[in-house]
Amino acid sequence: MRYDHNKIRTADNLRVLMDENGYSLRSLSDKTGLHYQTIFNITSGKAKPNLENTIILCNTFDCPIEYFLFKDLRKAMRGE
Repeated sequence: MRYDHNKIRTADNLRVLMDENGYSLRSLSDKTGLHYQTIFNITSGKAKPNLENTIILCNTFDCPIEYFLFKDLRKAMRGE
C-alpha cells in the first residue's frame, strides 16, 4: 500500500484541530454542513479535502489554509 503523506498530514492536522476544539466527527459535520463520511475520510487519511471543503474547515477553526499544508501546526503558526 502506498501512502500519500499529504493526506496523512492533512488528517493529522485536522484531528489536532478537532481535539483542541472539542469536535467529534458528528459535531464537526453538524457545524460545517460537510457530510460525516467526508470528514471521516479526511481524518482517516483516505482523502484530502477539496478547496471548498478546506475553506469551510479553515473558517470553522478560524485558521489560515496553511494549517492544512504544513506537517507541524505549531511551526505553521510561528511562520516557520
